[in-house]
Amino acid sequence: MVWMFVWLGLALGAAAVVFLLASVVARSESDTTDDQGLRAFWRDFRSGLRLGGRRARREERALYVGTVRRPRPVETSMDDFFAATEVSTPAYVDAEELTDVLHRARERAARPLHLHGNRHRS
Repeated sequence: MVWMFVWLGLALGAAAVVFLLASVVARSESDTTDDQGLRAFWRDFRSGLRLGGRRARREERALYVGTVRRPRPVETSMDDFFAATEVSTPAYVDAEELTDVLHRARERAARPLHLHGNRHRS
């Protein structure tokens, strides 16, 4: 039971190291001169955990939402639709292949697996 917590601690520690390295690399590649390193990582980590931070980001994103136009409906008949979507390649499931499989299964089900003949008593 103790080993489970040891491995859990090691996994969480490894995850924290990966997050820290990713934060440092991302900040070193950016053009901004914000504070970098452990302090910036800890600030970003805490802001991600805060409920208010999520709500503020959601409201900020809502300001930049543009209008989305719905596509116009296309009037077509079923015959035109099926003609437009017709393919010439063989189907994934072939009807003849399925009937062959069903016939073989019926033949196997009709004959017994083990012949229970007369047993000789010794």
